[in-house]
Amino acid sequence: MTASSDNTAKVWGLVDGQWQEKATIQDPDGVTNIRFSPDGNYLVTASRDNTAKVWVLKSKENHDNS
Repeated sequence: MTASSDNTAKVWGLVDGQWQEKATIQDPDGVTNIRFSPDGNYLVTASRDNTAKVWVLKSKENHDNS
């Protein structure tokens, strides 16, 4: 995870041994800090305007039970 002065937070992951960007979160108030929830299902961002936002992370796994 990275937080940047360009008002984004980025989630990175290893793909074939290379770090690649998996998701970008835009926040017009600037991202100062980011954390994953312990279960990995949520991402929390803190902004310069003293707010926190909770983001639900969607899995790419197939949950089809048929």
